[in-house]
Amino acid sequence: MHDGNADKGTKTATWSVPSAGTYQVSMWWTAAANRPSNVPVSIASLGGGWWTTVVTVDQKANGAQWNLIGVYTFDGAGTVSVGTAGTDGYVMVDGIRFRASGQCTSSRSDGFCEKTCGVCTPSSGSTCPPPGPPRARGGEWGDLA
Repeated sequence: MHDGNADKGTKTATWSVPSAGTYQVSMWWTAAANRPSNVPVSIASLGGGWWTTVVTVDQKANGAQWNLIGVYTFDGAGTVSVGTAGTDGYVMVDGIRFRASGQCTSSRSDGFCEKTCGVCTPSSGSTCPPPGPPRARGGEWGDLA
């Protein structure tokens, strides 16, 4: 979905966390020259939004792949919202992924599990997530309240 580069500040898309826990939050957008450099992403992680972090995402880079936004601890009411206020291009969101963090340890700086031939290889004492596609949850553009 994209905002049509119109009505800036009146649109937001929100995804709900699948359940309480600590997750690596990633975002996917298609690559194009008309993407904005300043997309506001709000992560309401605890207490139904009392602890909110806003991250600015540059969609001019790294399109057509999962991009790690950060690692956050959510209660059952957590959300991730992508806004359009003040953006300088077509805001695009193909998906938000919540990947349980801490299921496998890694020396990589992005916090994801080490992979060998597509199989997670944890360090001693860790476990890997089950095989299968990443969990992506859809949102819809709506009016800001």
